[in-house]
Amino acid sequence: MCPNHLVWNPEIQECGRDGCEPQEASDSCPLAWLQNKMVCYLYVGGAQNFTQARVSCEGQYSMLVNLATKSERAFAISILRSRAVGERSFGIWTETWYKEDGKCPLVNLSSIDGNAHIYKDDCFSLSPYICKRSAGTRLLSKLLYSTCRSCTEQPGCGWCDHKQRCLPGHESQPWREQCWTWFYHDCFSVDTHMGCSSQIEYIGCDYRQCNSTIRYSNDELCHRCRDVEACFSDDISYSCRQWDMRKCPNGLVRPVYNHGNQALDTTLQT
Repeated sequence: MCPNHLVWNPEIQECGRDGCEPQEASDSCPLAWLQNKMVCYLYVGGAQNFTQARVSCEGQYSMLVNLATKSERAFAISILRSRAVGERSFGIWTETWYKEDGKCPLVNLSSIDGNAHIYKDDCFSLSPYICKRSAGTRLLSKLLYSTCRSCTEQPGCGWCDHKQRCLPGHESQPWREQCWTWFYHDCFSVDTHMGCSSQIEYIGCDYRQCNSTIRYSNDELCHRCRDVEACFSDDISYSCRQWDMRKCPNGLVRPVYNHGNQALDTTLQT
């Protein structure tokens, strides 16, 4: 997921500066930033905790380095080695996974093999970090996502149905605009009488999976459908019900295990 003011650029597989639309080309990096191919990097030696580091990068229209490519990993290793004191290197924060149990991801050199490995450290520990941003984008028509499906397939982009626009954001809302019909993980809703656009498909439990007059309906399918249905917003003041990330964060359905033999969570999109 891209942070504030950024959007995924599928051409270079990095986060770019503006919305989920094409921008004019600019292939240079700001002063003090290092360029590797079409990506700019900034090493910040002033140690901060994980949240401070993330906010600092976002304030410079960038994100914490996430070691997504071999070249990025090699770059991080070179930085760590160049700033090591004797045999001791100082790890840097990375955006590899979500925080859990107060621990955040830190990449550092192993004393065994000298390669970079990811560890968990206290999120309030102070460490240096690397910010990254794209050096620019090219004006290509393929970067403009005009359908919900093409939009939600791009990390960091979501579809605002009542505006019929692809916008940068996270699972709960766009970054810079309000949207009450926000689709981030997928393009479907519930209640076929609701007023979503033709971009949105419907799940109708009462008409299909829970309809005993249909041959392929059964209790298990009905229960699974109800679990998905429960993940959508209870607010019907808007014409199209959207996914409620407070009920089912990260696009994951939370099954009710006291009805049927459900053993596994259902995943909408990984």
